[in-house]
Amino acid sequence: MLFCIYPLAGMTAESQAAASRYQRTILSLRSEDPAVRADFARIALSQLAETFMAEADLARRDARGAESPGKLLGWSAAVDRYADDLLRVLNEVEEGMPVEISAGQNNAETVTVAKRAIILSHPRSTQQAEFDQRVLAEFCSRNDCARLTKIDGGDEPIPVSAPRVSPDWAFSPEGPVCSHRDVEIRFARTADLARIRVICRQFFQELLLLATELAWQQRHGVLVDWNHWSIRPTRQRPEHLVTLNRTGDSVLVSIPLIYSNESLQQDISPWLGGRLEGSRSTPLRLDGERYGWR
Repeated sequence: MLFCIYPLAGMTAESQAAASRYQRTILSLRSEDPAVRADFARIALSQLAETFMAEADLARRDARGAESPGKLLGWSAAVDRYADDLLRVLNEVEEGMPVEISAGQNNAETVTVAKRAIILSHPRSTQQAEFDQRVLAEFCSRNDCARLTKIDGGDEPIPVSAPRVSPDWAFSPEGPVCSHRDVEIRFARTADLARIRVICRQFFQELLLLATELAWQQRHGVLVDWNHWSIRPTRQRPEHLVTLNRTGDSVLVSIPLIYSNESLQQDISPWLGGRLEGSRSTPLRLDGERYGWR
């Protein structure tokens, strides 16, 4: 089998360094074993086919309540045909047909199988970053992506997942305080103890999950720009897409409590930044009243 992977078209060494982890992973595949490169093609085409099949199902559901369903039904039929084509191309990859993977400008990553090019583009442009991260996450769960994009910057081990947290509690006339290591949340004396126990446990779990994911991204060359980080929900899924910089690097994590409060996002960013810089001595003191935790 012949597998060819071309570098980002027209990119200098400097611009390659500024590429997203998704793009850099594709670039690094040029020197990998053909089986690893084929695996990326299988994952990307499978995810794309599932995406288009879901879009066709959605159009059919919408057509049931529409006054003029013809356009939606026509669209769903066309999308189904394209999804079927993607599955046929996927079968060709499984049969050992020649595969090329290229990354061009404007994030136009392409898989070419037997001279047929498939652009890895989500039908909804607002969900492209989420699609890229799902492909990357599945590929890296089956392959050693640490070798592909790891940069120098420390050998301190990073846990595969955030540990389960059991916060400590202290009680005083001013009100209860829950804490874990260098982070604490103070609550009003009149706060509902049963409710804030749940909130506290969930917050610490989300905070450490986010910190762990950011540490992994940093270890693989991703820079977090705190002036441009954002969190948004994903469509019909429990995760949230956390965009880390202008390049488009993102992580998919389930952090509903942090997502629901912009003030909380602002307050935790300096602490998260300190963790990434290796400074763990700066404590984080939060006031539950500020976030409506009563």
